[in-house]
Amino acid sequence: MVSSIEPYLYDRDREVRVAAIEALVELESETSVYALAGLLSDPDTLIRHHAVNALGEIGGEDAISYLLQARYDSDATIRANAEDILIELGS
Repeated sequence: MVSSIEPYLYDRDREVRVAAIEALVELESETSVYALAGLLSDPDTLIRHHAVNALGEIGGEDAISYLLQARYDSDATIRANAEDILIELGS
């Protein structure tokens, strides 16, 4: 199922990309986490923001490892968001 959604993560239309991210959250699979992790280096800050939130919603050890990496994002808001999600997942 993830493989059928994954191409939309790289669509030209930002709304399509965000919808694909949301669809991966609904699947809550380990494969979804890996697909979302690829977006953490996306040039679009909004896409990285949505990817971080999606990883937080899915949770799990793999998602946490990627959220730890997101604490070093070039955008201060994304770094703070990743940190907040990690704190929430830890409690």
